[in-house]
Amino acid sequence: MGNEPDCGRDKMSERTTVILTNWKRPGNLSKIIDAFQSQTVMPAAMLLVDNHPEEEPEFAFVDTENFADVYRFETNAGPCCRFAGASFVTTEFVLFFDDDLMPGKGAIEAYQDQADRLNGEFATLSDVGRIYRGNAEKGYSIRRRNCRRKTDGPAKVDMTCRAHLVRSEYVSVAVRDRIRAAKDGATPSMLRHDDIFLSQGIQLETGWASYLARDVGHDAKLRHKDLPAPHSGNGLPNHDGSRNELVNWYAEKGWGSKWR
Repeated sequence: MGNEPDCGRDKMSERTTVILTNWKRPGNLSKIIDAFQSQTVMPAAMLLVDNHPEEEPEFAFVDTENFADVYRFETNAGPCCRFAGASFVTTEFVLFFDDDLMPGKGAIEAYQDQADRLNGEFATLSDVGRIYRGNAEKGYSIRRRNCRRKTDGPAKVDMTCRAHLVRSEYVSVAVRDRIRAAKDGATPSMLRHDDIFLSQGIQLETGWASYLARDVGHDAKLRHKDLPAPHSGNGLPNHDGSRNELVNWYAEKGWGSKWR
């Protein structure tokens, strides 16, 4: 692959299912759907996990004709509700995609290419990632600072954020770990953090790293453009603290940072 993905708009991926979530930003979804329908390589399918509050119908998303299926939660299941969308996929990859950003037109093509360059040996693959402070003995804490992508190859990180390409067969690891964490007494705040369950969970299961994809141009980015983000979970009480608690729960299970 060169510096830019090929622009054959008639191609369709048989490898990647895109999973979107609706909660309180339905206005963003139409833009995201349009961006995925304009890819150089189209997704095999798009699925919607609808988690909007039933008592707030203004957040409903009604234009669902572009989705192969819709999964509806009647109670707020939190960000991890997106895992339900992967329950019946048959593609090699799932792309979990937040509702506050838009992909570049070559994102799916570029990410499938980079997955192949890694021989499929990655926990999560994204544009946005974090490296933690600390260690297993003293405890970890997450830096709220995006790591820089490289042009000569993918960069190993402790965690990816906002959009994640994942091998479909390993999503069940995140589901399993969320159940285990709940049984171990994890707080509701800890159980919200889907990105940690994906990143740390699959790393611990496989021994593979999470990566920031190689920078091959703006049109190949998952985070091509940011969208408005009202109701963001970043502002919830104990957001940072609960994230650190979950990372350290994983450290107790044997996870450790190996990518520095």
